[in-house]
Amino acid sequence: MDKFPLIDIRQVSSDIVLDIRYATKNNFTQEVIYDKPACYIHKDLVEPLKKVVADLAQHQLRLKVYDCFRPLDAQFKLWEIMPDERYVANPFTTGSNHNRGTAIDATLVNADGNELAMPTPYDTFSEEAHMTYMDLPQRILENRTLFHTIMNAHGLKSFATEWWHFDFGEQAKYPIINVTFDELEG
Repeated sequence: MDKFPLIDIRQVSSDIVLDIRYATKNNFTQEVIYDKPACYIHKDLVEPLKKVVADLAQHQLRLKVYDCFRPLDAQFKLWEIMPDERYVANPFTTGSNHNRGTAIDATLVNADGNELAMPTPYDTFSEEAHMTYMDLPQRILENRTLFHTIMNAHGLKSFATEWWHFDFGEQAKYPIINVTFDELEG
């Protein structure tokens, strides 16, 4: 793993809950995309995520992560199923920040691990998942606002069409990393 700038997210904090959906059929494709439930992030994301975890703890909340680094082969599979750049980055052009290790898909959970109410379930590609969608119960709007305020404060920027997706840093600074989970593990 030394030759890749990716770190297992479990090294950031044991308070982060993992639910790597693409390693299961519980995702929009209804197919297993990843061969293991791995979650790696770019090393530049470690300190910002530690600050996010600390801020969430002050609210008795934790971070639940659905997706982190995504191998390029997986990006091609997702694009084949959903070739819509509002929701899946085109691997033939810019690729995804997931392919760089600089994006995470996440939500908030309480101390017991129960998800807070958010606008939609994860990977619901609809107008309701967009950050500008406001026709939601007040509690859901408050949860989304709190989540995004904390993430944005530490450099993880919201994505307009997916309330769960956050990008870190400037895309041009981080090249696509074409590596499998097996190669990362050794």
